[in-house]
Amino acid sequence: MYEQNQAINFRSLYPRLLSFGIGYGDLERITSQVNDWPSFSRAMADMGEHWDHLADKAYKSGCLETPRQHCLRAAAYFHYAQLRLHDSLMKEGLRRACRRAYEKYATLADPPIVRCEIPFQSMVLPGYLRVRKPGPCVILIGGLDSAKEVELHHFAEVFFNRCCSVFYFDGPGQGELYGRSSMASGFENAVSSVIKFLSSDPRAQAGRIGCFGVSFGGYLACLSSAANPRVSACISIGGFFDHRILPKLPPVAAGTVRERQVGERYGVWGYPETFIIDRNGYVVERVIGPRDWATPAQLAALEALIAADGDGANASAPRGPS
Repeated sequence: MYEQNQAINFRSLYPRLLSFGIGYGDLERITSQVNDWPSFSRAMADMGEHWDHLADKAYKSGCLETPRQHCLRAAAYFHYAQLRLHDSLMKEGLRRACRRAYEKYATLADPPIVRCEIPFQSMVLPGYLRVRKPGPCVILIGGLDSAKEVELHHFAEVFFNRCCSVFYFDGPGQGELYGRSSMASGFENAVSSVIKFLSSDPRAQAGRIGCFGVSFGGYLACLSSAANPRVSACISIGGFFDHRILPKLPPVAAGTVRERQVGERYGVWGYPETFIIDRNGYVVERVIGPRDWATPAQLAALEALIAADGDGANASAPRGPS
């Protein structure tokens, strides 16, 4: 369930977490009391619940600015609580908690933050629109593990405070659409749908369009801007323009890319779901649900499959108990 790492270095996360809503005192207290990712995740989730409770309490007392800030903090803590979790019910639950906290904030924001759903292929792209005034609008695209409710919100505030309207959303394979669609669905086409929406919706009143992306989203922003002449300017932070950089990614990012590439190729989007693949990349068996892979029979079958020739004719896939 958790990312395995023998040498836990919580300090490496400090710059990111402190930049996007996590309090230094909270972070120092949590990291001084935990020594692995499971306990870090639980502690961050507990702090998310704490700030969410304080937000509700402050709102009931008639305050507005205090619950706004508490809701943003709660969203950030829930988001980073799931950061080092592999796909699981717990991870999805924390993502939902992050979205709920942010939606509370959105209802209190002034000017308002409006949730929008844009039709695209067989899905809808969920996002948030905040209009400063008729004029330029910036589309913000997240990376592999960022959230529109946390990192993209903070980047959006930079543009919004400079008199730009902003739209930040989940594209195919991201956020709310993770596990329900593929990033191979043509991300630049998804951005085309967003641009069409911003150009026609009376709330947006978008003039010039800009595109911003961070990390892997920087690559997607460049890709989308090149494919859409309606985009007047593009900003990529920590992105790239050449896919040959992928093998040089840090282990965590490279693992995420590999997981999504496997999901896109074989349709694996949840756990526990296992595909047994032969040497040619063909699916020999698909296993839904848990299985003990350490039994002598399973190990023997896997070894036979590995030893089989290219067409897999000399081995069969390991089978579960009948």
